[in-house]
Amino acid sequence: MQEEKPNKKTTSLLNQIFNTAAAGMCLIDKEFNIFATNSTLAKMFNLDPEDTIGKKCYEVLTGSACKTERCCLVRILNGEKRIEFETEKKRSDGIKIPCIVSANPFFGPDGELVGIVEDLKDISILKEAEAKLQQSFKKLRKVLEGTIHAMSLAVEMRDP
Repeated sequence: MQEEKPNKKTTSLLNQIFNTAAAGMCLIDKEFNIFATNSTLAKMFNLDPEDTIGKKCYEVLTGSACKTERCCLVRILNGEKRIEFETEKKRSDGIKIPCIVSANPFFGPDGELVGIVEDLKDISILKEAEAKLQQSFKKLRKVLEGTIHAMSLAVEMRDP
């Protein structure tokens, strides 16, 4: 039986979906080589998508799980089906980007595992909002403690 090749329309559709996805995405083979990067990921990491092709993922998308047993590719190769976790990835200019990373197996047309599809969502805005909320909570706590202290002083003054 002859293998069907994707037609131009299907390829065009898939390329458009890949390159307009809201999350940064890349395809990584079993040897840790990037073989496709979408425009969202390129923009997030200040990269040219073409410059990432053939490079090791751990050199381009540096993070704490890289080169460890927590690495997405290592975990998928060891049989996990879907991985999702929060981490920081470091850009080449040193800027750290808090991300939610999701990874899924990527299979070729023959059903063989080719590598992974890695999806990165920048959660910088959420982290900033979380920090502001924590600051507001601390201020509110101080005000509340001050109010309770003032009320207790007032009560003591009226009824020593």
